[in-house]
Amino acid sequence: MKTYLVFEPQAGSRTPEEAERVVFLLEKFSWPALLFGPLWLLWNRLWLAFAFWFAAMALIGAAVAALKKPSRRRRPRCRRFRSRRRAR
Repeated sequence: MKTYLVFEPQAGSRTPEEAERVVFLLEKFSWPALLFGPLWLLWNRLWLAFAFWFAAMALIGAAVAALKKPSRRRRPRCRRFRSRRRAR
């Protein structure tokens, strides 16, 4: 079942002239918005939403970088790559 959003002028009187200004907007899912989120926001001129998305991604990236600890553990060397010379 299709659903629509109905936008009508705020004027209190419902005249035929006002009825011409009523807008019906189909509600539907947008696959391009799901798959290409930031590009879709820019394409549809949703600048503020893109700014919020960008800020959220920057904060998440900074948090991940801050929580990432460098590994100080030294890995053991494989025997296969040791020098083949033996002490005599």
